[in-house]
Amino acid sequence: MIWMNVDRPMKTCTIHADPVCPYVRKKRETDYKGVERLKRDGGWLSFDSLLEAREYHLSQFDDYSLKQHCGAAEREKTAPVQGSTVAKVSGSDNPSINSVTDHYQKIVGLPGKKVPLTTMPRWLRIFYYVVVGVLGVGGVIGLVYVITSQGTG
Repeated sequence: MIWMNVDRPMKTCTIHADPVCPYVRKKRETDYKGVERLKRDGGWLSFDSLLEAREYHLSQFDDYSLKQHCGAAEREKTAPVQGSTVAKVSGSDNPSINSVTDHYQKIVGLPGKKVPLTTMPRWLRIFYYVVVGVLGVGGVIGLVYVITSQGTG
């Protein structure tokens, strides 16, 4: 059995193909996440095959990233679905050095590249522009002060 953890706040779908995976064993219904049904924050859904799970991801959550946590590589017998956004969770690009970084790479999903500023919320972009502007103006004022103080010195 293949389990998919749909996480709506993080916009991720994580496939668990190993039945002894600790996350699969600890799955349970909560107020905001369901088992075999989706609630406000998502839930756990079961599938008979990886292909079925990937097709569900593409049909229902194509704007969510798809991650494979455990056992999916061993159980994979078909080619990836065209257009699939399966995240690379291991390899030489981002090797994990311990179990914590491994968890963050596979489950939480650390960004592998710079996040475009246009995808940030408006208030965060304004904050960024204000901070960069204050630092820029302060740098220019400091440079002018240093130059003028050397001339009078």
